[in-house]
Amino acid sequence: MRTSWNLLVAFLIGCGVICQSPHLVQGDDVWQPSMEQAIVAARRDNKDMLLLFTGSDWCPPCKKLEEEILGTGDFVAGTRGEWILVKFDFLRNQPMLPALEAQNEEWSEKLGVTAFPTLVLVDDEQRPFGFLGYQAGGPALFLESLADLKQKRALRDEALQRAAAAEGDEKAAFLDQALSVLDEQLVDVWYADVVEQIVALDGDDHLGLRSKWYGARDAEARKLVFADIQTIARLDRPERAIAFIDEVLEAVEFPVDERFEVLRIKLSLLQQSQQLAAALDLLDQMLAMPEITSETRERLVVKKGLQLFSAGGKDQASGFLDAELEQRPEQYFVRLTRAQLEAGTGQVELAIEMIQKAIPGAVSEPDALVELVATLADLQCKAGKEDDALASLEAFAVDEAVPPDLRAEALLQAAMIMRESGRVRPAMLTENRAVALAKTPELAREMQRVVDDLRKPGGPGNF
Repeated sequence: MRTSWNLLVAFLIGCGVICQSPHLVQGDDVWQPSMEQAIVAARRDNKDMLLLFTGSDWCPPCKKLEEEILGTGDFVAGTRGEWILVKFDFLRNQPMLPALEAQNEEWSEKLGVTAFPTLVLVDDEQRPFGFLGYQAGGPALFLESLADLKQKRALRDEALQRAAAAEGDEKAAFLDQALSVLDEQLVDVWYADVVEQIVALDGDDHLGLRSKWYGARDAEARKLVFADIQTIARLDRPERAIAFIDEVLEAVEFPVDERFEVLRIKLSLLQQSQQLAAALDLLDQMLAMPEITSETRERLVVKKGLQLFSAGGKDQASGFLDAELEQRPEQYFVRLTRAQLEAGTGQVELAIEMIQKAIPGAVSEPDALVELVATLADLQCKAGKEDDALASLEAFAVDEAVPPDLRAEALLQAAMIMRESGRVRPAMLTENRAVALAKTPELAREMQRVVDDLRKPGGPGNF
């Protein structure tokens, strides 16, 4: 009777009806040690392979993965018939067959595996479509991750099949779908050939796929080209540098902001070489760029006004700036430039009047306002009206709607005017006020450094 009971238990265990433990003894029937044989089986049975890179006799996370997941009956049952399982075991405390050791090194290098444990999911052509490591949650969660990656592989294959039967934009779109379901790092290493096909089909980026897949690479290439432009512009003759820039602009499609920077360098070179007409033409091209900001446009208008002044005199420059201000009266730096043109030709009182009219409209733009006030004070000093200059700066400095750092700048300018007229004591008090306005330690140190320079022997008012 005892013997019959033992036979029944043995039979039930063999059939899987009774399981004494969730763990199974891992043998060659579960994990295949030979990659060569696994490839044959995968192609014959049309199955994916799950490659385990582990250190079973020394690696604590590997042992944990084996105990909690890979060694369980649930894992074995969930992968049986679905995967070809291959183990690359990097033993340290046990001898290894030289052939297996060489195989392990070959495939770890081929797949870029540097950490243990790592599981790599590959198709029957040995192309990876997923990587996994240890994750808590037991076999059920792990099997879900495997199923999710397998579904992504199925979506990849479906899109690749559609791409094979398509042409042009449609082919590029299907290839993009195939890669989009995969991890980006996987794509970079293992699907470069597919990416190249996409980029070749969308060379002008009209689908946005070139920038999607080659964006980082193109950006790095443009960065190197821009560095070359900067070097040549600095070291070579302006004419040669301009010719090089023109060649680059013809060959490279720059984003708007980068193209603008290249054109800015070209503009500087044209001005250096006194090619004034070409500089004006380039300024018009830059002004016609619809993507530039209003702030950038205003800077370009100022540059063109000054360029016109250099090329044709005040009347031409003033006419251009006045026309601009009619269309965009809020361009306060343009107004400032217009006034400076008058001052530069001896019309100081007219320049003062123009700036005084501009100041009320600039109250909501502190950066423009401080430039207007500072220039007004300079012009008032030039006209012998130091008290008016100090009053202008003081009115600005006590306006609490203005950022403290700009108010401090006005006070420092006032202090310099006082020192130049010999009023050292009031200047020192004004300097102290400027330092006190600083809201951060960094700004306070910077202000104090300026004040210390003013107070050195030989500074303004220190004879």
